[in-house]
Amino acid sequence: MDTVVQWNIRGFRSNFEQLKLLLNRSQSAVVALQECRLGEGQVSPRGYTLLLPQGGSPRGEAALLIRNGTRFWEIDLKTGLHAAAATISLEKTLTVCSLYLPPNSPVSKLSLAELFEQLPKPFLVLGDFNAHSPAWGDSRRDGRGRMLEEFIAENDLIILNSGEQTFLHSAYHSTSAIDLAVASPSIAAECSWAAHSDLCGSDHFPIFLTLSSHFNGNTYTTFNFKKADWNRFGDLCKLSLDDSVADIELFTSKLLDAARSPIPFHKGTKNKTRVPWFTQECRQALRERKKAQRKYSAVSGRTIAHWTTWSDWNRLSKRPSLEKSRFWRFFFDLEKGYDTTWRYGILKDLFDLDFRGRLPIFISNFLKDRHFKVKAENTFSSSYHQENGVPQGSILSPMLFNLKISNIINSVSKHVNASSFVDDFAIYAEGKHLQHLERTIQLCINNVQKWVSESGFRFSVSKTTCVHFHRQRIYTEPALHLDGQPIPVKGEAKFLGVVFDSKLTFSSHVKYLKKKCIKALNLLRIVGHTDWGADRATVLKLYRTLVRSKLNYGTVIYGSAKKYVLRAQDPIHHQGLRTALGAFRTSPIKSLYAEAGEPSLEHQHMKLAFNYVLKLKSLPRNPCHKVVFEAPLDWDAEGANKLHEVLPNLGEDLHRRSEGAGRKRETAMCRLRVGHTWLTQSYLLKNEEPPFCYACDSLYTVRHILIECPDFQDTRRKYFSVTDLYRLFREVDPSRIVGYLKDLGVYGNI
Repeated sequence: MDTVVQWNIRGFRSNFEQLKLLLNRSQSAVVALQECRLGEGQVSPRGYTLLLPQGGSPRGEAALLIRNGTRFWEIDLKTGLHAAAATISLEKTLTVCSLYLPPNSPVSKLSLAELFEQLPKPFLVLGDFNAHSPAWGDSRRDGRGRMLEEFIAENDLIILNSGEQTFLHSAYHSTSAIDLAVASPSIAAECSWAAHSDLCGSDHFPIFLTLSSHFNGNTYTTFNFKKADWNRFGDLCKLSLDDSVADIELFTSKLLDAARSPIPFHKGTKNKTRVPWFTQECRQALRERKKAQRKYSAVSGRTIAHWTTWSDWNRLSKRPSLEKSRFWRFFFDLEKGYDTTWRYGILKDLFDLDFRGRLPIFISNFLKDRHFKVKAENTFSSSYHQENGVPQGSILSPMLFNLKISNIINSVSKHVNASSFVDDFAIYAEGKHLQHLERTIQLCINNVQKWVSESGFRFSVSKTTCVHFHRQRIYTEPALHLDGQPIPVKGEAKFLGVVFDSKLTFSSHVKYLKKKCIKALNLLRIVGHTDWGADRATVLKLYRTLVRSKLNYGTVIYGSAKKYVLRAQDPIHHQGLRTALGAFRTSPIKSLYAEAGEPSLEHQHMKLAFNYVLKLKSLPRNPCHKVVFEAPLDWDAEGANKLHEVLPNLGEDLHRRSEGAGRKRETAMCRLRVGHTWLTQSYLLKNEEPPFCYACDSLYTVRHILIECPDFQDTRRKYFSVTDLYRLFREVDPSRIVGYLKDLGVYGNI
């Protein structure tokens, strides 16, 4: 297991001592540094080799430190970006590139593509990108962040960031995530990303990337059976174990006691090298710096200029609202619901429901005499008796919990509505008069709190929130309390997986969905590699399970959002389909829909909404019937689409002819049917002129290569004789098409 460190050092010389301390503690094999500000003749830390950009790359801002004894090959990059790269032999051979993009310098997708194309795979690109986007944990999105999102999606790359902040702005006391770790799919699953808690003298937190060729869970102390003295173990078992030992815990204890002496334990500790200059004074100075950093982080960034006086606030709060009606909804968070369920209350509710006989006795025995232990690393605590709660993981537990919690509805006041599902509970009310509405809801909250206390449950006051749904510019927030503490009023809240904002625009929910789906898309990129990944059917199933299900959930509710808000989900849908199919980046969207048999998100959401209406109304003559059972792709109007010639009618699955032939062949056949390949359409990505055939001076297209070019006619006759694409993809075996392309020497560029 190797460690790679990424750090914007903000001056190699000024933070040289901090760098040596970081290297000693991490024992890293590779360190990617940015903003080094290096000149000629710089000395590297002891035990490491310093690599600076060579050739056409600018020097001084990006560098690599490689531990001595590690085999590496320096890469001469031809780029105008601040970058240094080397191919390094660790547990597996990979390329590490250190990249620094200054905040005010222009960066294009073309310049990034030129850099990434020079890096042998698998690779890690570690750097300060100075790009903001919620996709990697930032609170805002800028132009560079949007460009970088598109570049990563188009090139099937994976961001390893966990969402932690990596930069601390000392002037504005704000944090952001601008240091990124970008990986190729084949190595992303073997990397774990974590930010250091100490700035180490810079304004960027060091980042640790742990590389492992297998899953590394918690380490356990285990017996070394290869060095066991089995004869002695057998003698000890005969002495300590006999038929009189009936208790399983006593038997296990005696068996372990007999094994500890003749069977040694594994000892796999790795001692760190201690440096002589790190004295007690250094430790104390380090503690003081961390203490100062914690104090600094605790200070609010709000200055006096941001404050408003009480008189201003009071004057504004008394201004009348623009609308007469008010709608307030309170979302309650039940704290440790399963663990605090009152067992006697469950039995009492069963009795009130006229349950008698063996079933209540069985449930009583099921709930009582429950014990638990706490495990910390390799140590177990003593056994403790669990007085309340239902055991999690049992098939009976959700039913018993619902039996108890369902009575909370009875405590809700008459003029207040409530929603309850398992441990998610909310109340809401609407009214015109502020004081009357506040009094009504406060009485309801008091009744609910009383029932919760009597039933053994407990609300988390800090997580209970109120959302005031309105479209007013000036409004008064409710001042209500739960258990003597004020309930915070927020602009949004999540209930049953849907984020509700105060304006009901659902833009916050769409952003939340995009953030969740990015992680699932990373998994698809790893599993669906175009050369060695899983087959297309499997990747499509993963897409529908992990991505599409999230996008479709709750559409009956948030489907009323503005079209431009809902369209923000389309790139996620398209990226997932393109990855699952292995389609080329320039493939038309309608071709992706037709090839995958997937309608657009708009029509999927429409279908789900109509299905819901049909379920409620049960009317077979509903005018939505056609939309529900026929996805209106408008495919007949796509006569100019290259795939339309091959697939004029939807419903036919041409993929079955190449199914089971391997991921690479499936990907190649998909790209040929769609008509977009690297050989014919890569000019769109490079902003170049379209390619022309050298033999006949015709535009170089898939159709031209497969059936039109007269220069390829002799080679073509060896494999097939059809003269149109429709018959080619139906009558000719895919292996013969692949053989034809291989004979031409173009198969590798599909």
